[in-house]
Amino acid sequence: EPPRFTHHSMGRIKAQVAIQKRKKRALRELRASQDDNERLTELIKQQYREADQDGDGCLNQYELRAVIGDILMEMGHAPIDDDQLLKDIFAHADTDRNGKLDFKEFHCFTLDFLVRLRRQEEERDTG
Repeated sequence: EPPRFTHHSMGRIKAQVAIQKRKKRALRELRASQDDNERLTELIKQQYREADQDGDGCLNQYELRAVIGDILMEMGHAPIDDDQLLKDIFAHADTDRNGKLDFKEFHCFTLDFLVRLRRQEEERDTG
């Protein structure tokens, strides 16, 4: 005789199925997020290589200025003309204070910069 399922056992099975579906969805989203992060890192690497005009493997203040201008223009913003502000931005990004940005510093700066820009745009759109 086949097993009989009670109302209670069917409820538990449905709950388990729902949990498994949520886990699968979360894993898919996590993989997509990781893919997005990998794509973003590749774009940042490409931007870094293109910005390194003198080929020394690091970015100086003028090379960073060009990158910031490109990012702002791509996002529909005007470039920054304020020299002191650009010096301050560079000083903030240059965490080891050696006067140059290595890729790690540039990567951290770029992610922070993009998050701040996106936050400003969201505030502007909702405000």
